[in-house]
Amino acid sequence: MKLLLSIPFEQKPEQQLDLLAYAFDERGNLLGSAPVKEGQANLELPDWKGRQPRLLIAPPMHGDETPTLDSLLKRDAYEPVWRYNPQLRVHDLLPIPVDFSRLWWRCLCRVRGRVVRPISIFGFTINLPVCNARVHICEVDRLPLLIKQLPDNLIHRLRDELVLQLERPFVPKIPLPDPPPELIAPRLPLSQAGAVGFDPQPDPLGVMLNPQPEPPGIISRVALNPQPLPPRELAAVALPTQLRASLLSPATELVRSTLIDNVRLIHPLICSWPWLWPWLRCDELTVVETDDQGRFDTLISYPCGGDRPDLYFWVEALIGGVWTTVYRPPMRCNTYWDYACGSEVTIRVHDNRVGCWPRLGPLVSVYGIGNQVAVEQVDADGYAPGIGINAVTTPRRPFGHVLGLWADFNTAALAAAGVTHYLWSYRPSGSYPTPDTGWTPITMPFGRRYRADFPPANSVSKLYNFETDPAANNTFPIPPDAPWLADGASNGDWDDTSLNGIATALFDTRTLHGAGDPDKSGSYEVKLELFRSDGSRVDLTAAGIDIQTWDMSTANPFDWHNILPTNRFEVGGRLMGFRMPIHVDNNPLAGEILDVQVGGVGAGECGFIEYPAGQPATIAFRASHLHHHAAFYFALTRGSSGRIEVAQAMVDAAVVDPINPSDNSVIDAVNRYNRTGVTFTRHAPLSQLLKAECAGRAALAEELYIYATATDGWNGRLYWLDVSVPVKAFALTPEE
Repeated sequence: MKLLLSIPFEQKPEQQLDLLAYAFDERGNLLGSAPVKEGQANLELPDWKGRQPRLLIAPPMHGDETPTLDSLLKRDAYEPVWRYNPQLRVHDLLPIPVDFSRLWWRCLCRVRGRVVRPISIFGFTINLPVCNARVHICEVDRLPLLIKQLPDNLIHRLRDELVLQLERPFVPKIPLPDPPPELIAPRLPLSQAGAVGFDPQPDPLGVMLNPQPEPPGIISRVALNPQPLPPRELAAVALPTQLRASLLSPATELVRSTLIDNVRLIHPLICSWPWLWPWLRCDELTVVETDDQGRFDTLISYPCGGDRPDLYFWVEALIGGVWTTVYRPPMRCNTYWDYACGSEVTIRVHDNRVGCWPRLGPLVSVYGIGNQVAVEQVDADGYAPGIGINAVTTPRRPFGHVLGLWADFNTAALAAAGVTHYLWSYRPSGSYPTPDTGWTPITMPFGRRYRADFPPANSVSKLYNFETDPAANNTFPIPPDAPWLADGASNGDWDDTSLNGIATALFDTRTLHGAGDPDKSGSYEVKLELFRSDGSRVDLTAAGIDIQTWDMSTANPFDWHNILPTNRFEVGGRLMGFRMPIHVDNNPLAGEILDVQVGGVGAGECGFIEYPAGQPATIAFRASHLHHHAAFYFALTRGSSGRIEVAQAMVDAAVVDPINPSDNSVIDAVNRYNRTGVTFTRHAPLSQLLKAECAGRAALAEELYIYATATDGWNGRLYWLDVSVPVKAFALTPEE
């Protein structure tokens, strides 16, 4: 059947509007649509049964989007009140209100941003671009529309919680104490210490308890008051008198309209109201793809007469040929309310399967050891910088286990200069008759993963193998810049996020010493040289090639300079390669808790000591490493009182203070832990171990943990070498 509609305007629009008339049945199914031309629409509709159709007037939907009743209402469609009369040829509708026609004017909004994956290199965070990813841009239902739909009881709840949040002072959270050592590092039995095999999977680069970014657009209530607040105390917002009176009015519709007029006060607080979350909805506007730098840029439209769009983003990446969601945080806490058109959105993805390594350096770039120790952080003796372990600061750290020697080559430029191969070598530090004497090639084979993209939507993870080339004197071929091209792929990228990430050699320092060698440490140096396809070494001075390193005096990952004099490997005054000292120490740790004694009587197997009056308790333990590259944590716990005393230091400390862990104060500045050899001993007055309310009796436990300080440049510490000594308990009771 035909339905001819007359659709006038209350006020003629200032610009021509492209409109459609839509008809829906009582279940929300679209019956038909027709353009509005010269104030009329001629709808061809099937014969309907039941109630008359619902009519909506609105601009066309975006692209190929199918119009639905909900989607049109969200886009400010006008729904006239009308009654079907089969006797009428033309149904005259009431004029479209001017407020609707103003909302239908469309403005363009530029949406741009960048998708990155933060990684840590040498202690600095670099935002690795996530290229060729799909960014889904969604528009969240405008808050005024949501407030219009809320039932009366929720309107009052929204009002009450808003006023409460705005007017009460903000109380900062009390920071939690640092975790005890057993929550920081794994506790390994002494029998297993030093015997753990190589685990090629790295630990997470940072704390991953909340991988999503902070909610965008969140403002504090301080932003409502431009005056600075006193430190450590945030004042409440003083609501204007009229606003407060309207919000607290018993008239529900006045409260509703006041909330709609002040939605910007509500935006920052939605994240903390779980009861409101189920009401949030969003519609996808478009999907864009990131470029090689992880950037995206597009245009969307929104009603010129309304608020700016509220946008939500989620991201997919092509992993193993399947588009996989890698970022989709909760909408409630990650919506860009009133998105500022043209501003750059930074989306931080923490999925280690994505990321595109940029080429940071010049022809030959040497990064360092793994992603944590840069070349310029290695001191003249081959040690890495120190780190903090609980309350202990290590002066410097040796290297151990498997070291990834990270470097990068500009393959095409080097090939044009006749350079096609490279080789890392090592030798013990010392005096040699010539610079070329004493070197052993590092030829351990390994692989590095890359992604090969095949159109239209297939991605394959493949392995590029690093193996020596017998035809080039057993040197390694310089890897291609784009190995995926040899597979016939249209695109791809290196995507190995393990120790092998941008390694050009794996140096297994455990092979430097035999099983019977009592000392598994030593000073070495490594060198990197370049070769031609026939295996002949390249004179870098003659070729005009200078190896470069990252300038650690800045935090800019793009600052590079020629290697320092100490890193130049020269033969006859000519630059032939790169060199770096490395001090290796794979020696195991050892620890033991000795029996507590009082008056020469030990706790023994049963753990009881009947002590004579006036005698101190002798507390002793052993913590050792052959070259003192270890720290310890020792603690005493009494009953259910928790730890009453701790001691921690490097294992070569001469004396260590007993500390009260509740306030970090020194318990006894005279009776300290004194070291003799590898044994730490303290003569503690019993008054420091007993508690007055316990009638001279107490049950106590001792715990000891030894931390390795050596590093592989990837896992921070060689934590699998740590030693957790079994807890030892004893009980004190006075002599009969």
